[in-house]
Amino acid sequence: MANTQGGFIAVGVSEQFTGFSFDGLTIAEADSFDTSRLNRFLQNYVDPPINALLRKVTHDGHASNI
Repeated sequence: MANTQGGFIAVGVSEQFTGFSFDGLTIAEADSFDTSRLNRFLQNYVDPPINALLRKVTHDGHASNI
């Protein structure tokens, strides 16, 4: 993710030969994501620091975090 225009980290989505598959997370897994905790984790790996926004999405009864 070496860019300066922003980007997305999608959790609960996998890449298949034919495109992306929305695998989803359990509700408990999706609820365990916390923006503050995510940002603290990311700060260990990025320079300059970034602040991520967390967006929870539901599709066909499956949860995902973007």
